[in-house]
Amino acid sequence: MPVKAVRVRVTWDDAEDPCEGVTWLSAAQVRAFAAKRCTIVSVGYLVCKTAHYIAIAADLTNDGYYGRVTKIPNGMIASIEEV
Repeated sequence: MPVKAVRVRVTWDDAEDPCEGVTWLSAAQVRAFAAKRCTIVSVGYLVCKTAHYIAIAADLTNDGYYGRVTKIPNGMIASIEEV
């Protein structure tokens, strides 16, 4: 019997590095980098919500096992909608 699960679309701001291999930046470069958002849209099964995080999974087996789980801090989430 299939497991019932809620699918969600989560829009969230990710943390990021300026680019691979760059170690030194001027203050102006840091300000320009910090001004840009890195917005991610993830779609998956909502596994759990805690006071600090949500966890979604890209895959779900019919006996209740989850694969490719992503944990997203609540403070980075812009929106969650059921799909």
